[in-house]
Amino acid sequence: MTLELQGLRLNMASFLSELSNTSSDAFLYQLLDLRRQARQRVDIDKDALLCCLFLDAIFDHSQNNKSAKGHLYLEKYEIPQIKLFDILISKFPFVSASHTISNKMISEWIKGESKAAVLDIGIGRGLQMCSLINELAENTELRELTIIGIEPFGDALIHARQLISEAATNAAFKVNLHLFEGFAETVNMQEIKKVLPENCGKFVINASLAVHHIPSITLRKHFFKQVSSLNPDAIVLTEPHSDHMTDDWAQRTANAWIHYGAIFDTIDSLHITREEKNGLKMFFGREIKDVVSTPDSERFERHEPCSNWLTYCMEIGMVVDCRQDLVEQMYIPETISLSCQQDVIMMKYQDTDVLAVIPMIKSNGVN
Repeated sequence: MTLELQGLRLNMASFLSELSNTSSDAFLYQLLDLRRQARQRVDIDKDALLCCLFLDAIFDHSQNNKSAKGHLYLEKYEIPQIKLFDILISKFPFVSASHTISNKMISEWIKGESKAAVLDIGIGRGLQMCSLINELAENTELRELTIIGIEPFGDALIHARQLISEAATNAAFKVNLHLFEGFAETVNMQEIKKVLPENCGKFVINASLAVHHIPSITLRKHFFKQVSSLNPDAIVLTEPHSDHMTDDWAQRTANAWIHYGAIFDTIDSLHITREEKNGLKMFFGREIKDVVSTPDSERFERHEPCSNWLTYCMEIGMVVDCRQDLVEQMYIPETISLSCQQDVIMMKYQDTDVLAVIPMIKSNGVN
């Protein structure tokens, strides 16, 4: 196989088909030669960085390189991680659009109630909940909103408390805020129950790009069972649509190539600075490293197809509430498209399904 940088992404498809032979000398020679060429072109070829990141990860896997230790989001980066999350939320269309859709669904679900509660799993710095408070500005019936946040990183919770408290000062309704530090699968749900308001009209759970970090299917099923014990009226999940849970390394790498290829193409289409583009790409580069080269027992980015998330929710008595009429009214950045398909709201870049918003209600419905 001759590997040339010209048309690199086409050649990568051929290269990925040979991943079962990673131990051979010929494979290693080809990998190193292609990586050398790609590194030389990073500053002048928009596809070269994507290829470098994959080739580095494949090399690490082939050499059993365990240099990437610890939790993916606790590593130190050249660009502060918290700034990258802010760019993701404000500039990256999949995330900004998913927040818009999720908040619109939550707003519709709690319409007509004087008291409501939202449990935000993976609340981060609280930016989505700030947007939700603004989304509810025209809700004249709401008198009290309780926001409960779960987040593994204490620094983010400090910002969340500050930002949500500031947003609450401009709200026409009272905002109660309760924050818990911990991972979704380890937080004691009995503690969550204690802060749920009495006589709550609607209780909704939001989980945006959070639950795919739960490391095993067994723990995911247990997590959703624990969620069910809270008796939510509705759940809205936002999750990448790709199978990075499989133990088949070659297939997982091929899936990642399609998924992150679409993400990098989306980034290249944005009207943002080169520094911001590179920051976003390096953020996802760390995910690529996790998916492709991290030992299976230590992997953190374990995405699943949206059908699997639907199954988890249906097993606890939830049913789909995909409201196409609402979706059609929403402004979506022109760089992506969305549609209601497979009972989810799917966001795409060109022909590739990238991110799914999954709105579910309990089987007896939400008025």
